Amino acid sequence: RDLDGGRPGCIWRVQGGRLAVLVPLDGTGDLNQARTAIETARVNSQARLNGRTLSAGLGRFHAGPMGLRRAFREAEQALTIAQLLFGGDRLADFRDLGVFRLLFPLQGSTELRSFFDETLGALVHYDKKNNTELASTLETFFASRGNLQRTAEALFLHRNTLSYRLGRVEDLTGLDLDDAEDCFRLQLALKIGRIL
Repeated sequence: RDLDGGRPGCIWRVQGGRLAVLVPLDGTGDLNQARTAIETARVNSQARLNGRTLSAGLGRFHAGPMGLRRAFREAEQALTIAQLLFGGDRLADFRDLGVFRLLFPLQGSTELRSFFDETLGALVHYDKKNNTELASTLETFFASRGNLQRTAEALFLHRNTLSYRLGRVEDLTGLDLDDAEDCFRLQLALKIGRIL
């Protein structure tokens, strides 16, 4: 009963050491129903695992037999990416993966590695050599939507220290944090770095 997530009619199958679930929808294709059912089943089942974690993946709705295969692959991909980026103990929804949906299939490609190295290679090398945290400062800057005050508060830094660090980022990368295209390139490289 725990495994149906409160939605009767679920079809369960163990395949390759993984549990695959088909959750019937009410005809609208609203995946929030499936998300709720799977998260409920995941939490209920985890309660019986004596402290062990349980993760689940959710693909998008696709009609027909080929659609089922595609949805299953998306669920597997969501689970794999989420475990790589965030660890286990979660429901990973393919729709929530953002740009990682595009990057993950390219994982291991020489182009991704080249783009990362060209964009952030000098910065990462500088961080390692000097035991600095310029890359993480840059990530926090972007997470704070470029707001210097919020970034400084999040990092417990004086604003002048933050400005110095961001200046070093610009010097090392040759990119301008006031230029939208340069910021996009830096953000993309930071995300690529998480899957390399």
